[in-house]
Amino acid sequence: MAIRAKRLPLTACVFGLFLGACAEKQEPFIAKVGNSTITQAQLDMTLAKAYGPNYRSIVSADARANALDSLVRMRALADAQLAKMDKQELAQLELEVERYREERLVETYLQEYKMGTPPSAAEVEAYYQSNIDRFTAPDSYHYEILQFNGVVDEQDLGEQLQTLSSQASRESWQQDSLPESLRHLQSSTATTPVSARVRNVLSRLSPGETSSLVYIDNVPKLFRLISKNDGERQSLASATREIQRALTVQSIKDSAKEASDQVLADLKVEYK
Repeated sequence: MAIRAKRLPLTACVFGLFLGACAEKQEPFIAKVGNSTITQAQLDMTLAKAYGPNYRSIVSADARANALDSLVRMRALADAQLAKMDKQELAQLELEVERYREERLVETYLQEYKMGTPPSAAEVEAYYQSNIDRFTAPDSYHYEILQFNGVVDEQDLGEQLQTLSSQASRESWQQDSLPESLRHLQSSTATTPVSARVRNVLSRLSPGETSSLVYIDNVPKLFRLISKNDGERQSLASATREIQRALTVQSIKDSAKEASDQVLADLKVEYK
């Protein structure tokens, strides 16, 4: 059954005329837009991109006419844009076209190689064990801070630290009798500190233990760890699909390098 006319997607139209807009074809044309021509080959490529390789048996005459109209409109817009571009913009466009052409050629060449070999179960497990931190959530901490506000001289600081060190209970840090130079802060829930410096301080403490004096952004602080929750580790089974994707991508890269090494072996390469 023939497919009726429909408006082709913009990307399909662009694919069909992009290279043709940059250089005239010598073959007979089926439409002329100003001084630019559209060929049957360009229309066929657009229809194949939109409907698949068997488009000839399923696309109606109305659909073909609609596709050609879309190409005409796109060519008119493309030529209008080209007319507005300066030499630098045109040069950039040529580089992009050249890059696109090169990528398509490389993709076709590499199809001859066995690309992306699926990893074995042993390879997946080895990757998991070697990257265990990647599959483990960071530890979270419930902690409190005593922050020394303002400028504190060394003598005053030493006296306050001596007083605080003799106050072993948590409650002593939350009393209203704390000196004005001290500010009490407490995390309401277990959280993973953004600062690597703070995480490092807390990771060295046991629950109920107080750190030595730490300067964070030039502000003296004391940290007391209330509790710690170890980060949950993702199981190998749940991580397998992600690992397979990562290893397959690496396999493709390795295959591409092997193919390029073989080609380069017969070429002389010079760098300037």
